Amino acid sequence: MTTPTPLPSRSLKVLAQAAKWSLGLLVIAWLVFIAGWGVLHAFIVPRIDEWRPLLETRASRLLGVSVRIGSINAHSTGFIPSVELVDVRLLDGQGRDALNLPRILASVSPRSLLGLGFEQLYIEQPRLNIRRSAAGKIYVAGLDVSGGQGNDDTVADWFFSQREFVIHQGTIEWVDEQRGVPILALNAVDLVVRNRLATHQIRLDATPPPQWGERFGLMASFRQPLLSLKKGQWRLWNGEAFADFSRVDVSQLRQYADLGIDVVRGSGAVRAWAEINRAQVERATADFALANVSTTLQGGLRPLELSSASGRIAGSIQPDSFDLATVGLQFDTPDGLHWPGGNMHVNYRRSSDTSPASVEFEADKFDLAALTQIADRVPLSNTLREAIDRHTPSGVLGEIQASWRQAPGAAATFKVRGKVAGLAIAAQPALPAPSTAYALGTPGVKGLNASFELTDAGGRASLAMRDGSLDFPGVFDQPEVPVVQLSADVQWTVRGDRFAVESSNIKFSNADADGEAQIKWHTADAGPHDARFPGVLDLQASLSRADASRVHRYLPLELGNEVREYVRDGVTSGNASGVKFKVKGDLHHLPFKDAKQGEFQVSANLRDVNFAYIPRALQAADALPWPGLTSLTGELQIDRKTLQIKVASGRVDSATGLQITKAQAQIPDLFQSAKVAVNVEFAGPLSDVLEFVKASPVSQMTGQVLSGATATGNAAYRLKLNVPLDDAGKTTVQGNVALSGNDIVMSDASPRLVAAKGQVNFSEKGFSIVGGQARLFGGEARIEGGTSSNGTTVLRVQGMATGEGLRQARELGDAGGLTQFASGGAAYNAVLTFRAGAAPDVTVSSNLQGMALNLPLPLNKAAESVMPVRFEMTGQRLSLDVGQVGSINYQRDMSAQEPRILRGAIALGLTPEESAPMPQSGVMANINL
Repeated sequence: MTTPTPLPSRSLKVLAQAAKWSLGLLVIAWLVFIAGWGVLHAFIVPRIDEWRPLLETRASRLLGVSVRIGSINAHSTGFIPSVELVDVRLLDGQGRDALNLPRILASVSPRSLLGLGFEQLYIEQPRLNIRRSAAGKIYVAGLDVSGGQGNDDTVADWFFSQREFVIHQGTIEWVDEQRGVPILALNAVDLVVRNRLATHQIRLDATPPPQWGERFGLMASFRQPLLSLKKGQWRLWNGEAFADFSRVDVSQLRQYADLGIDVVRGSGAVRAWAEINRAQVERATADFALANVSTTLQGGLRPLELSSASGRIAGSIQPDSFDLATVGLQFDTPDGLHWPGGNMHVNYRRSSDTSPASVEFEADKFDLAALTQIADRVPLSNTLREAIDRHTPSGVLGEIQASWRQAPGAAATFKVRGKVAGLAIAAQPALPAPSTAYALGTPGVKGLNASFELTDAGGRASLAMRDGSLDFPGVFDQPEVPVVQLSADVQWTVRGDRFAVESSNIKFSNADADGEAQIKWHTADAGPHDARFPGVLDLQASLSRADASRVHRYLPLELGNEVREYVRDGVTSGNASGVKFKVKGDLHHLPFKDAKQGEFQVSANLRDVNFAYIPRALQAADALPWPGLTSLTGELQIDRKTLQIKVASGRVDSATGLQITKAQAQIPDLFQSAKVAVNVEFAGPLSDVLEFVKASPVSQMTGQVLSGATATGNAAYRLKLNVPLDDAGKTTVQGNVALSGNDIVMSDASPRLVAAKGQVNFSEKGFSIVGGQARLFGGEARIEGGTSSNGTTVLRVQGMATGEGLRQARELGDAGGLTQFASGGAAYNAVLTFRAGAAPDVTVSSNLQGMALNLPLPLNKAAESVMPVRFEMTGQRLSLDVGQVGSINYQRDMSAQEPRILRGAIALGLTPEESAPMPQSGVMANINL
């Protein structure tokens, strides 16, 4: 039994039937195409000229103007035949030629014929006129292609329905009646327009007038919407355009197009790309290399002059956003400025219901010096331009990333991060009438390198400086502080009106000091002074090395000129170590006179310091200088308003043998009527003390009584000075010398004080001797006295004189010759009067009781008897009165090395002895010399 054949399924039958119909339709389509092609070549091409009236009518209807065709010739050498039209003319409404085309080659196909169009239109050497009317309509060869209504759309539809449109070696004239500029003629124009379904490609190559530059090319590719039924609605197209100018004078464009800027001069190469949406440029990119550029970027700005400029600029403008970017932008100005090039991107978006307003900015290099020089030539806000003009910033910003956002009804937020190299910002002086107690200016900086990140809530930065400077106007007398090296990490926060800064690892060095610091600062809370600035500071700093002679330049102006000048002129050299600063409190109350307000402390160890405790600048021109203190070791302390220098050891400048055992200089109040109180204690040879006195104003204070004094042995010396810095003429002085068994000779004509003890006090009014003791004329003597109200110095001596002591007193001169006959000792009183520039006056009186005189009568005297004696030496005069026995008076010439008697007299009187009666009248003898 044979197996029955299975019947085909229903689905298979349907597929077989569909395949049969499809094959049939395909065969029919090819038959129609072959028939059409045959008809085209067999009947239409040979009789093409017979179609001329129909084509003229159809073209005139489509174009809206009269079209005349001189002749038509068809060529059937290929698959698609071509048609040659000769002497084609478009006539205006008055029957005149609007366009004359010498020769047109048109290729047709069955498809194009069905649409009464062409597969290709090739126009050779036409002269095309493109005109923009005063109303803004565009006319091409008299045809309105502005995309309006009615017939205008029909012309555009027909033109952009042609498969290919070619112009070869034509001339295009652009007439702009709206702008009223000269006609622009482009020669050797090659134009190709290809229209494929929903795409349109255009290429134009042309040669401009010589003043414009060289031949250029324009290309564009557009896409019409898929649902667009008309080809000519070009205002709905999207696409890209490209322009290539190998050499062009950009300034020529400003007559024919709105560039957004006024380019007065500039030529070079330009290539540009544009993205177009609905006939509007959404984004444009331009590469350029121009020379000799002069342009004004905005009305009211100075022209921007560039000797060369190159790079890429790209930007886009949307109704709700703006975007601009540069790539490799660099330029040079005629005055030598060079912008080194770099990339930058800025994006701005307006706020909407769903997103906040925002700005995004990126740059890999931004030259601040270049921006400073062209700030008045680029569109910037007035506030920013004024700030740039004041601060003249320079340096290079790099790796900048910034963003800003603000939602409707919300506070703005921002974030910026980047680096800066070689930053310099000019400081600004304080305002003439500052609103706070501090006349502070805006700080400046030079040579700062930093990486930073900041937001609306705060930020942080790493700072580094090498061979730069910091500028603090209103803080220091010399506001610019040189910096050899500086590093710091800084953080800050912003919370409403409160601003705080903190840095815990500041390290710095310069020629004056090396040190490190920690700083915390924040704006002040509302208080009685109602000022957030200068704020609350917590500063702790230490210096491992400091030049003591440079301390003055770091004293704030708040201290006043007198204090700063005193420190400047007083501390002339030396070193400081272990320096510590501490400032804590509201700076409005600096220097914190009340301890509850804050702390202001400075301490330092001093070494090898030279200190002029009374600087020469504070003295009158004819005053003797105060000897300075040298090689000091001690400590400097500033506690709120008080400054102290405590000296542990040192020497005196003019008396190197004197050793300073203790010294202190103090300014009790640095801020109000500053006065300096100086206390110095020396120890050393009394001869050096005398040299100190002679070389200092003490000599004038004591009437120069010690100008000829000499001494031996050691002594202790104390000096106290109080100097008003604003009126040094009111200086007060207190001092004393403690004698400890010294031999002193006040002058060549004064007796020697042997083993003198006591205390010599002096002041600006003179000096006095308290508790003075010495051996004089062979016996002990007590010495007191000092400077009297008339300026003379008077010393009173009470003591015991011996014959031997008197014989050794050479200062008695010739009168001392009688002492060789004396023996024993007697009490006496002496007065020594010193006047400036003169030998001292000496008066000695005694009754000579206890002293025997072995002399002829009447001068012979027993020790227990009394014989009043008075000796006076005043200038050139010398006298000796011996009771009723006699007297000696003579004058001496003191100009010679040894005194010489000029004249004199001796008077003798004989008085009867008690054991031998004499006549009461006695005997007198006078001898004149």
